[in-house]
Amino acid sequence: AQTELVRCPIGTISGFDLSPFGKFRAEGPEPIYLRQLAHTAVTEPFRVFGFALGQEGCGREQRVEVEVPCVAEGVVNAVVFWHELELDDAATLSAGPESAARQGIVMVERDVVVRGTGGVLKVCGTFDGGAGIGFQ
Repeated sequence: AQTELVRCPIGTISGFDLSPFGKFRAEGPEPIYLRQLAHTAVTEPFRVFGFALGQEGCGREQRVEVEVPCVAEGVVNAVVFWHELELDDAATLSAGPESAARQGIVMVERDVVVRGTGGVLKVCGTFDGGAGIGFQ
């Protein structure tokens, strides 16, 4: 699964400050079209999980920690993820933002402030062995 940390602001709309409503963000993954969502990518896409379909242990529970370099400053309040299927050495099918497919978005528990580029964020990805993916 490829992942990108993004900033999806909840702010002022039509002159009204709606930022306090950020606490009502969805807790689980939601489908989105990232290319249609105003956002700032704080990192380049990075790999969190890799599954070899058809091999023993493919669907086992996983917890992965990754350190990711920051390429932009902002406030991270969501993680966007998608899958890429490597069919062979030359062919890959991607559900990334450039495709017609939807991506998944998970809102993080607490906003993370990124001050400038060159910093590193620690991301923890979890897979429950079924369809449940989460990020911290």
